[in-house]
Amino acid sequence: MRGIGRVRQSYLILFAFGRKIARQAGLFSCRMRNNGKVVQTPATQPPRLLPHMGRKHSQEKRYPRSRGGIHTPFDPGPRRHDKGYFHAWLRQRRSGFTLLELAVVLLIIGLVLAIALPRFGAFRGAELRSESRRLAARSHYLYEEAGAQKVLLRLNFDLDHSAYFVTRLDPFASIPSFMPEKGPAGGVVTMSADVRLRDVWVEGAGLFRSGIVSCEFYPSGTADAAVIHLLDRNGDTMSIGIDPLNGVVSIIAGDLSPAAFQEEARR
Repeated sequence: MRGIGRVRQSYLILFAFGRKIARQAGLFSCRMRNNGKVVQTPATQPPRLLPHMGRKHSQEKRYPRSRGGIHTPFDPGPRRHDKGYFHAWLRQRRSGFTLLELAVVLLIIGLVLAIALPRFGAFRGAELRSESRRLAARSHYLYEEAGAQKVLLRLNFDLDHSAYFVTRLDPFASIPSFMPEKGPAGGVVTMSADVRLRDVWVEGAGLFRSGIVSCEFYPSGTADAAVIHLLDRNGDTMSIGIDPLNGVVSIIAGDLSPAAFQEEARR
């Protein structure tokens, strides 16, 4: 038995010496086994022979593990199936990112931003355009309704609450007066929180920034010329103009005066 132990010790010494030569040649890092336990040494350091190689007692009892999963040079370290080996490997994986991984992540973020930013720009002002189209559709409907039903309709703008509603002149009442519309154009329309009525200009009445101002649609097929400005929280303005002769409602982006709006609508 003593001869077998010496042969084994000689074999381990020769094996470690061969690994040292291979490490110096840059082939791989050195690994040595001691009683079935794996010990890894960095490629920049020479391999160290463990003392008492070949003995049957455990190296873990002579050289206990240090705290934090870091082992002394003579500590054989945990086996691959031990929990300590898994936690040490997990801490090593969580230690940080490589430069290549950071570059790949930055590249992906740049591609996503390049694709998404133009689409986000298209969403800006979507509510302002939606409210402008809804008001334009309501105004054109009132023009058609007044000419078809031969009635006088009035579109009222509540500038203090950013709302508008329609009233109809009742010719059969003892005292003719405007009553709330009960048809498809009835009810009070309140704009979204991001959009408000900034001002309304009506031909013959002037510019209004507060209170209630009205624009009338006549049975003869004409209407009051008007320019309405809508403003959103981003500061974007939309100009809506009503043509008095044909009832065409135009929507132009920007803050246009009544004269500039008429010139722009003619183009």
